[in-house]
Formats: sequence, C-alpha cells, structure tokens
Amino acid sequence: MFINNNGILFGPAAQLQVGGSFIASTADTIQFSDGFEFSSVNGSTFSPLTSTVPIGLGLQNASSITVQNAGREVVDNIFTDELSPRTGLSVLPNQTIALIGGDINFDGGILRTPGGDVEIGSVANGEVSLSTSIDGLSFDYENVTSFGGLSFSKLSFIETSGAPAGRVHFMGRDISLRDGSLVFVRNIGEGVPGNIEVNASESFEIGPSDFSDALLSGFLQ
Repeated sequence: MFINNNGILFGPAAQLQVGGSFIASTADTIQFSDGFEFSSVNGSTFSPLTSTVPIGLGLQNASSITVQNAGREVVDNIFTDELSPRTGLSVLPNQTIALIGGDINFDGGILRTPGGDVEIGSVANGEVSLSTSIDGLSFDYENVTSFGGLSFSKLSFIETSGAPAGRVHFMGRDISLRDGSLVFVRNIGEGVPGNIEVNASESFEIGPSDFSDALLSGFLQ
C-alpha cells in the first residue's frame, strides 16, 4: 500500500514491481483491525509493532491521483493483442490494483492486471472499508460522505483480460471516458468473467474524441 495525502502522480515511466496486490491512496488515515490507526498527517498515532491488516481508509478533502502515459495502441481490429500496451502500471496475474483518492485523472494512463481486479474510487470525504476473502480484496463505500470526479482521456486503457477475466469497478461523482479511452475485459477460456461496474452519484459520460471521430471510447467485454 502506498499512501500520500498530498497527492499522487504516476508519470509515463512509472512501473510497479510488487509480488501481490497494490493500493495507492491519498487517504489521511489507515485503520487496522487491532484498533491502531496510522495518520499520514500525524504519524504518532500509529504503532510500528502492529502486524494486523488494514481495514479502512479515511479521507478528508482528499488530494488527487493522476496517471499519465501515451495511451493504448490504435489498431483497425480492437480484438487483438496489439491493443494491449506493454507499458504502464501493472501487477501480477489475478491480483488487485486499486486507486482510492480525490479526483482521479487518467491522462493516457494505463492500468493492467491479467485476470485480476481493478478498483478505482474517487472519494473526497469519508471512509472506505477494506476486507479480504478467498476472492480477493473488497472495498465498501457506505461511509463516504462525498465523491470526486473520475476521468479517462487520451486513449487511456484499463485491462483485466485473463482466464477468466477479472473485475472492474469505478466509483465516483462524475465519471467520463473520452478520446478513445477503453476498459477491456476479454475472457480467455470457459471461466466466468468478472463484471464491469460503474457507480456515478451524479453523471456518467462516454464522450467524443479530440483526436478523431473514429476513435470510440467505452467498455469491451
């Protein structure tokens, strides 16, 4: 888990080298199951001896998260491996990659987890609960008081294709995909793929492209 309450920027050269799931957040606090709390504002509330798992993130006027890159490949047949870029933020197969923060902006950003789950929650204020099970990580937004904006532009690309394909969940106030940005969940084999779920408290838009009218944005499953 990577926490910075001042904001997070993943630039074009950013890569992840982790052996499991990855969570990045601009939360102010992390709650643990034994009652301890880590504060990114005041670290004195945290016991370095705790070995329990985190169960919640607290956010107050949360800062933004930005993911930048060159975007996906533009090809005639979108149902080919050529669509899948070989750069960007990725984790090992069947793992979860999650971004939880204020406004979240993908500027040609790329996020991939083969057969795993992608969780993107734009939360301005409130608490996000975390839990683990045999199916992986789960996120609960019941105690969120206000959401932020979530935008994908300039050929941004989210992929959970695999055998079976994983799940994608977006949570925010205003959610938009434009400029040929795609969420790609291709199922390989006969397993049951995960769902694509979009929860926008105010608006959801699949918009036009500043590059070409032929570049469509949306979801492929």
